[in-house]
Amino acid sequence: MNDFTILHLSDFHINKSGEKLPLLLDNLLLDIEQEMRVVNNIIIVTGDLVHKGNYQSKESVLTFFKKRNEKI
Repeated sequence: MNDFTILHLSDFHINKSGEKLPLLLDNLLLDIEQEMRVVNNIIIVTGDLVHKGNYQSKESVLTFFKKRNEKI
């Protein structure tokens, strides 16, 4: 059987608008890249992505996932 890793992320509550990510999310991307070196990995994201329904923060959310996909 091949090795694989499952990473569960939950409740980001991003409250910053624009494409510039908060430092915490930039650091999270670096941690994910360093820790998920296994070829087969699954990332599960649950919970609130934006804080209190602030959909003006959607660009930051999209930027986070775009940057994550660039690393694959």
